[in-house]
Amino acid sequence: MSTVLIIIIVLVVLVIAFLAYRSWSAKQEEQRHRLRRDARGHRDQAEAGTGRARELGKRSEDHQREAKRHKDLADEHGRKAEEHARESAKAETGKRRAGQAAGRHDEHAADLEDRSERRRPR
Repeated sequence: MSTVLIIIIVLVVLVIAFLAYRSWSAKQEEQRHRLRRDARGHRDQAEAGTGRARELGKRSEDHQREAKRHKDLADEHGRKAEEHARESAKAETGKRRAGQAAGRHDEHAADLEDRSERRRPR
């Protein structure tokens, strides 16, 4: 082989290697660019998710506060309902006793009226 042919072969191999490296390098750059773009998209989604999480956290706190307020009101209403039930039971007992006393007094009044009528001169 001649020296010129060897030089040509070496130059062809170098050109092919250089072109292969440039192609590989361009693909690597394209892949890095795509990965950066994808990373930006995920960052945007993460920021949106963080904002949504904050908003839902605030709503959750608001609902917890309202739930506690309603529970406290329900507890208070329960206490008042028990108090009213006790008072109702006392009033019912008083009503029954008053009714019984009224019945006794009515019977006694009727008895006294009968006795009064029997003693009346004719």
